[in-house]
This record gives sequence, C-alpha cells and structure tokens, in this order.
Amino acid sequence: MPAKSTKISILMHSPFAQGGGETAHVIELSRLLAESAAAVTVVVHQGVAEHSEYGPQLRNPNIRVISLPDYYSLPASLRILLFRGRLLRELRGDRFDYVVCHGTGGSHYWFRRFVKLGGRFVWHEHSSGGCTATRTDEFAPTIVQAYPWKIRRVAQSADIVIAGCQRVAQNLVEVQGVTKPIQVLPPLQKL
Repeated sequence: MPAKSTKISILMHSPFAQGGGETAHVIELSRLLAESAAAVTVVVHQGVAEHSEYGPQLRNPNIRVISLPDYYSLPASLRILLFRGRLLRELRGDRFDYVVCHGTGGSHYWFRRFVKLGGRFVWHEHSSGGCTATRTDEFAPTIVQAYPWKIRRVAQSADIVIAGCQRVAQNLVEVQGVTKPIQVLPPLQKL
C-alpha cells in the first residue's frame, strides 16, 4: 500500500488581481510555497496566467494554475455563475489543507467548500486601510466604509485573517468589526 502524501495542499484564490501589488504577492507566495514542497493550486485571472512576467513564475511542478477567462464585461451574477461552474469542474473532489482567499471578493465564502476536514480557511486582505504599494508606513486617507455583508461574513468565518499591513489590520478591527486575531504579512514583492 503506497504511503499517504504528507505534502501540504493549498488553494489560492485571487481572481481580481490583474497585475498590481496583490498579483505580485500571490505569485511570489505561490512560488515560495511550491519551492517548500507544498502542492499549490492557484486561481487567477487569465491575463495573469499568460502574463510575460507572472506566467513563467507559476510554471512549477508543485503549482497547478486555474485561469479564469476575462468575463468581467458580463453582469456580475452571470460571471460568477460561469466562474463557479468552471471551478467545480476543475476542482471536482479536491479538498485542501488551506484555502487562502485574497482581497474583497464576495465569492470567498463559497470557497470554504474546498477546505478538507481539519483544514483552515484563510482570508488575506490587502487593500483596506489605505496602505501604499511602496511603503507600509505611508498611508492614503482612510475613506473605506464598512464592507458589504458578504465580505464581513468572510472575515468572521475565516479561521485565520491576514492583513497586508498594520493599517489594514486596524481598519479590519475598527471599521469592519473583525473580532478575531489578525496576523500582519507585508506584501512579499517588497521583501
């Protein structure tokens, strides 16, 4: 009987990232995890998977890429239905030790279905609180209002909440009402 794999499996979801700081962070995190022998499945926008800089970084035997077509001109409800149908086909039967959803996507809660028993659902918020892309100690004006209920539900249901900087963590507590501990992980492209 073959030995069970001890490789940690991770599903990363960041479909709105299309070339900015969040994209660079997700690509670098995926690469680092794969180099550490984790099995990473990353769900990204098709433009990221085919990008001349980002695409090659995702070519690793430990990284599986699911690229979502550019349906962003379609009404949100139709686009989400098409994306979810594709993901259900691509991930049929797959369950992961960690499911990491990035940003403020309203579909993140739906991704909990891919967490295996004993696994963790992680929400990594990058943008609330006004951190600039270049320095975590410089801030844009805080004009962020409370998130819609779907996103607040993601924050409350996450097993682990990660913020891109201390200002984001502060916003998550003071504006979004997150009551669980928040870990701060600066954007990896800056390290």
